[in-house]
Amino acid sequence: MGIRDGWKYVATHRVFRIPKLNWLIMFLLGAFLVKLVLSFSRLYQRQALLTMLISNLLLYGLADTLAQTLVSILQFVPAKNDPHAIKFVLERQASDQLNLEQQEQLGADDDYYEDGVDDSEDLVELGLVYDDDEFRDIDRHISGSSITVPPGNTKATSIMHLVPPPVNFDFRRLSLFMIWGAVQAFLQYGWYAILNDIYSEDNLFLSALKRVLSDQLCYSPLSLAAFFTYMTIVIDGGDWAAVKQRLRTRYLQTLVVNYAVWPTAQFINFLLLPSSLQVPFASTIGVFWNAYLSLKNAGGNR
Repeated sequence: MGIRDGWKYVATHRVFRIPKLNWLIMFLLGAFLVKLVLSFSRLYQRQALLTMLISNLLLYGLADTLAQTLVSILQFVPAKNDPHAIKFVLERQASDQLNLEQQEQLGADDDYYEDGVDDSEDLVELGLVYDDDEFRDIDRHISGSSITVPPGNTKATSIMHLVPPPVNFDFRRLSLFMIWGAVQAFLQYGWYAILNDIYSEDNLFLSALKRVLSDQLCYSPLSLAAFFTYMTIVIDGGDWAAVKQRLRTRYLQTLVVNYAVWPTAQFINFLLLPSSLQVPFASTIGVFWNAYLSLKNAGGNR
């Protein structure tokens, strides 16, 4: 098996409905995180900010990978009667095939599938389904740039809208999300230093409570607004009008969820953990929070 064949196999097969490529990326990020944890104290003493930076890069990368994995699972359409698919263990991506519900919406005949294979030459010519023997280039498959629908062919147009595009891993989004994590490392490092310097009284409970209130009333609202702005402009290529629309429709709802999660987590953080572990602890909790934010950001684009 050559490199190209191996890449196609990894990109188009799944284990437990999760793409093998996603498994690979999560394994690599997890391995680096384990290695970092084992040497964290030593590295933090030598280069505190650099250690925070690396931690956030890995954790934010893992968060976005989890978000993309969940989207991929939700949009996955398994192959119908595929003899090569081991259900829920190893399953080939086949989102170019219509499922039964979509078939009913189109009013298709019961014999639309014969032995699990779509034999409609018209659909193949339109580029709406693909010949498994050829398995066209994945990027071209995703973009749909080769799909042309003859004027007046309403059925083909309906099919084009009903068939979800295959979900491939978005490395651009991953890298930009990791960059956002790096920016957050600088901001959190300075912000936590300010909190620990201002609230340094002997009463640990009262000190932790003040830090949480300051963090949630000052830092969190601004950080969340900055996140939506960054994602809209940098990742989605939108403008300020799109930023205003996204903030208007999602900001308050997301902020409410933030207040359901972070006050308790940050209270534990400031009360029980030393300053050297506060940013890593927040970033670890942030894996799940940032996965939620990544999905929230993607909600209007899918």
